[in-house]
Amino acid sequence: MPTVSEEWLIKDLKSKWSSGGISSSEKIYLDAAQGSILSSSMATAARTGADEVSALAQKANQELQEIWSKIDFTSYTALAPYEVDAIFASQGITQAQFIDTFQTETNQTTTKMNASAQAFENMDKQLQEVIEKTVATDKQLGKEFRQWKEKM
Repeated sequence: MPTVSEEWLIKDLKSKWSSGGISSSEKIYLDAAQGSILSSSMATAARTGADEVSALAQKANQELQEIWSKIDFTSYTALAPYEVDAIFASQGITQAQFIDTFQTETNQTTTKMNASAQAFENMDKQLQEVIEKTVATDKQLGKEFRQWKEKM
Protein backbone atom coordinates (compact mmCIF):
# COMPACT_ATOMS: atom_id res chain seq x y z
CA MET A 1 0.00 0.00 0.00
CA PRO A 2 1.25 3.50 -0.71
CA THR A 3 2.30 5.69 2.17
CA VAL A 4 0.67 9.05 2.78
CA SER A 5 3.65 10.81 1.24
CA GLU A 6 3.55 8.52 -1.82
CA GLU A 7 -0.16 9.25 -2.26
CA TRP A 8 0.50 12.97 -1.92
CA LEU A 9 3.30 12.85 -4.50
CA ILE A 10 1.14 10.90 -6.95
CA LYS A 11 -1.79 13.32 -6.48
CA ASP A 12 0.61 16.26 -6.97
CA LEU A 13 1.93 14.75 -10.20
CA LYS A 14 -1.61 13.97 -11.40
CA SER A 15 -2.67 17.56 -10.86
CA LYS A 16 0.41 18.77 -12.77
CA TRP A 17 -0.39 16.29 -15.53
CA SER A 18 -3.98 17.44 -15.87
CA SER A 19 -2.79 21.04 -16.20
CA GLY A 20 -0.19 20.07 -18.83
CA GLY A 21 2.76 20.87 -16.58
CA ILE A 22 4.31 17.44 -16.17
CA SER A 23 7.66 16.50 -17.63
CA SER A 24 8.24 13.26 -19.52
CA SER A 25 10.29 11.95 -16.58
CA GLU A 26 7.48 12.78 -14.18
CA LYS A 27 5.01 11.04 -16.49
CA ILE A 28 7.18 7.91 -16.51
CA TYR A 29 7.49 8.11 -12.73
CA LEU A 30 3.73 8.50 -12.34
CA ASP A 31 3.06 5.51 -14.60
CA ALA A 32 5.70 3.45 -12.79
CA ALA A 33 4.41 4.41 -9.34
CA GLN A 34 0.81 3.61 -10.22
CA GLY A 35 1.83 0.32 -11.84
CA SER A 36 3.98 -0.60 -8.88
CA ILE A 37 1.26 0.18 -6.37
CA LEU A 38 -1.34 -1.69 -8.39
CA SER A 39 0.76 -4.80 -8.95
CA SER A 40 1.95 -5.04 -5.35
CA SER A 41 -1.61 -4.52 -4.08
CA MET A 42 -2.91 -7.24 -6.39
CA ALA A 43 -0.15 -9.63 -5.31
CA THR A 44 -0.87 -8.93 -1.64
CA ALA A 45 -4.62 -9.43 -2.10
CA ALA A 46 -4.09 -12.68 -4.00
CA ARG A 47 -1.70 -14.04 -1.34
CA THR A 48 -4.08 -13.02 1.46
CA GLY A 49 -6.96 -14.78 -0.30
CA ALA A 50 -4.90 -17.92 -0.89
CA ASP A 51 -3.78 -18.01 2.74
CA GLU A 52 -7.38 -17.61 3.94
CA VAL A 53 -8.59 -20.39 1.64
CA SER A 54 -5.79 -22.66 2.90
CA ALA A 55 -6.70 -21.99 6.52
CA LEU A 56 -10.42 -22.57 5.86
CA ALA A 57 -9.72 -25.78 3.95
CA GLN A 58 -7.53 -27.11 6.74
CA LYS A 59 -10.19 -26.29 9.33
CA ALA A 60 -12.99 -27.84 7.26
CA ASN A 61 -10.96 -31.00 6.62
CA GLN A 62 -10.21 -31.33 10.32
CA GLU A 63 -13.85 -30.78 11.34
CA LEU A 64 -15.07 -33.30 8.78
CA GLN A 65 -12.59 -35.87 10.10
CA GLU A 66 -13.87 -35.22 13.62
CA ILE A 67 -17.48 -35.74 12.50
CA TRP A 68 -16.58 -39.02 10.80
CA SER A 69 -14.68 -40.25 13.87
CA LYS A 70 -17.83 -39.74 16.00
CA ILE A 71 -19.73 -42.36 14.01
CA ASP A 72 -19.70 -45.47 16.20
CA PHE A 73 -20.37 -48.53 14.06
CA THR A 74 -20.22 -50.74 17.18
CA SER A 75 -23.19 -49.05 18.90
CA TYR A 76 -25.73 -51.02 16.84
CA THR A 77 -26.53 -54.16 18.83
CA ALA A 78 -28.67 -56.01 16.31
CA LEU A 79 -25.92 -56.03 13.68
CA ALA A 80 -22.20 -56.65 13.67
CA PRO A 81 -20.01 -53.55 13.03
CA TYR A 82 -19.02 -54.84 9.57
CA GLU A 83 -22.74 -55.20 8.69
CA VAL A 84 -23.46 -51.63 9.79
CA ASP A 85 -20.44 -50.47 7.81
CA ALA A 86 -21.74 -52.36 4.76
CA ILE A 87 -25.20 -50.75 5.07
CA PHE A 88 -23.65 -47.26 5.23
CA ALA A 89 -21.41 -48.12 2.26
CA SER A 90 -24.39 -49.37 0.22
CA GLN A 91 -25.82 -45.84 0.56
CA GLY A 92 -22.54 -44.22 -0.51
CA ILE A 93 -21.44 -43.27 2.98
CA THR A 94 -17.85 -44.43 3.30
CA GLN A 95 -14.80 -42.73 4.65
CA ALA A 96 -13.39 -42.58 1.12
CA GLN A 97 -16.57 -40.99 -0.23
CA PHE A 98 -17.28 -38.74 2.74
CA ILE A 99 -13.80 -37.50 3.69
CA ASP A 100 -11.34 -38.27 0.91
CA THR A 101 -13.49 -36.75 -1.83
CA PHE A 102 -14.02 -33.59 0.19
CA GLN A 103 -10.32 -33.31 1.03
CA THR A 104 -9.39 -33.81 -2.62
CA GLU A 105 -11.68 -30.92 -3.57
CA THR A 106 -10.33 -28.60 -0.88
CA ASN A 107 -6.74 -29.50 -1.78
CA GLN A 108 -7.38 -28.75 -5.45
CA THR A 109 -8.96 -25.40 -4.59
CA THR A 110 -6.07 -24.51 -2.30
CA THR A 111 -3.56 -25.46 -5.01
CA LYS A 112 -5.35 -23.28 -7.58
CA MET A 113 -5.47 -20.31 -5.20
CA ASN A 114 -1.77 -20.67 -4.36
CA ALA A 115 -0.91 -20.88 -8.07
CA SER A 116 -2.90 -17.68 -8.74
CA ALA A 117 -1.20 -15.89 -5.85
CA GLN A 118 2.20 -17.03 -7.11
CA ALA A 119 1.37 -15.74 -10.60
CA PHE A 120 0.48 -12.31 -9.18
CA GLU A 121 3.66 -12.29 -7.09
CA ASN A 122 5.73 -13.17 -10.18
CA MET A 123 4.02 -10.42 -12.17
CA ASP A 124 4.75 -7.92 -9.42
CA LYS A 125 8.41 -8.97 -9.29
CA GLN A 126 8.72 -8.67 -13.08
CA LEU A 127 7.15 -5.21 -13.06
CA GLN A 128 9.49 -4.04 -10.31
CA GLU A 129 12.46 -5.36 -12.32
CA VAL A 130 11.30 -3.49 -15.44
CA ILE A 131 10.95 -0.27 -13.45
CA GLU A 132 14.45 -0.71 -12.00
CA LYS A 133 15.90 -1.40 -15.49
CA THR A 134 14.19 1.70 -16.85
CA VAL A 135 15.63 3.81 -14.07
CA ALA A 136 19.10 2.27 -14.54
CA THR A 137 19.19 2.96 -18.29
CA ASP A 138 18.36 6.64 -18.00
CA LYS A 139 20.77 8.41 -15.63
CA GLN A 140 18.71 11.60 -15.45
CA LEU A 141 15.49 9.68 -14.88
CA GLY A 142 17.25 7.54 -12.26
CA LYS A 143 18.45 10.65 -10.46
CA GLU A 144 14.91 12.10 -10.45
CA PHE A 145 13.45 8.78 -9.24
CA ARG A 146 15.86 8.72 -6.31
CA GLN A 147 15.00 12.34 -5.46
CA TRP A 148 11.26 11.63 -5.57
CA LYS A 149 11.68 8.52 -3.43
CA GLU A 150 13.70 10.54 -0.88
CA LYS A 151 10.75 12.93 -0.58
CA MET A 152 8.50 10.01 0.36
